Amino acid sequence: MFARFTDETRWRLLLLLALVTSLGVGVSFVTRRHSEWDDVYRAAARRLQNSESLYPPRTSYTYPPFSAALITPFTQVSDRTSRIAWYAINLVAAACIFSFAWRLSRGTNPLVRDVGIFWLGMLVGLPFLFHTLAHQQTDLVVSAIVLGGCYAWSRDRSMIAATCFGLAAAMKCTPLLFAPYLLLKGRPFAAIWVVAVAVLANLLPDTIHRPNDASCHLAKWFELYILPMMKPDYAPGVWASEIIYNQSLVGAANRWFGSTMSPVELKRATYGLFAGMAALGIAALQRGRRHPQAIAWEGSLVMAAMLLFSPMSSVPHFATMLLPGWLAARAVLAERQWAMLPFLSLMVIGSVASNKDLLGSSLYAQGLWCGSVMWVAVGAYGAAVVALASRSSSESSRTVSGAKVHFHKLANRNRTLVWPKPFARSE
Repeated sequence: MFARFTDETRWRLLLLLALVTSLGVGVSFVTRRHSEWDDVYRAAARRLQNSESLYPPRTSYTYPPFSAALITPFTQVSDRTSRIAWYAINLVAAACIFSFAWRLSRGTNPLVRDVGIFWLGMLVGLPFLFHTLAHQQTDLVVSAIVLGGCYAWSRDRSMIAATCFGLAAAMKCTPLLFAPYLLLKGRPFAAIWVVAVAVLANLLPDTIHRPNDASCHLAKWFELYILPMMKPDYAPGVWASEIIYNQSLVGAANRWFGSTMSPVELKRATYGLFAGMAALGIAALQRGRRHPQAIAWEGSLVMAAMLLFSPMSSVPHFATMLLPGWLAARAVLAERQWAMLPFLSLMVIGSVASNKDLLGSSLYAQGLWCGSVMWVAVGAYGAAVVALASRSSSESSRTVSGAKVHFHKLANRNRTLVWPKPFARSE
């Protein structure tokens, strides 16, 4: 029956579904009793405004100081008003995530030609978007900025991309991984700019509200959360939350081997794994220069590495996995690349396992212990490596020749970066 509807009717139904879902989630977002938005982020912003330390004992705010500075305007209004405003910002961020990811994956009309690709990719990314909204965190905004940087990079706007990556790194630190990526792609100034933007943004709070003890917020954050990781007795994976919620590689290593290996042995094993995966990723980046979707897959590889190599990756951090989900779904359904199927299956299963309401508390906790969410990033990383490294040079030269001509025509026709509307009906 749905197939008989016109394109316009289908779009209206999709927008109606999105509106009803947004309203339903919004009621819970605004009215919930315990709010991380109020208890963690706004509380940190108030401390910043009062020239207090951002990181007192037993605080739940463990992020760089720039996020607290961004949130200070929300402390001037009531709790209800601030939640409504923050939810509206999250909806805009979600729309940007969908738009950038869909464009980067070469999506056309998701209700006509790419129906299966669209919904299969949504199975990978959508649960994490809802999880972020449920916890009222900043990860949708960070993910939107990162994907916006990837889109700018795909349009050959390296400095705009570097600025986006730097702002995202100022909020979550892990997007700094795009700096060595840009360096590897031959853009040293853009790579330096990523680091410069992240550092300068985090020095801004000190110029606005200097702590009473004349300390530096950024230096304090570095002292409390980064320096301890360099000590010999530091056990990788330990962060300001229970170890079960750390879905990075070090979090899994700590859960699985922390009782049988010393911290030094655990570090050697995990750092060796990191080195091996990094070498594999770099080799894929070098091999995939001629891939017609190289930038999208390269961005997916870096974003997966951000999650896997991070000292702490919780479930809301995985919202960026929407892009590799759509890319892998297109590779399997449209291009019949069956080697991609195991990685896509791994992403779908891990994403579905992140739904606590679907599995129940017991199975959900067991899945987290086994790294259910971590395997989504593993699947994305593996899919990106396979996609970038599997194309033969002859096949790449045939498929890329037309793509390069089309890209340069677009670039020469309009040198202004145009941010896309969500879900363009055709390319």
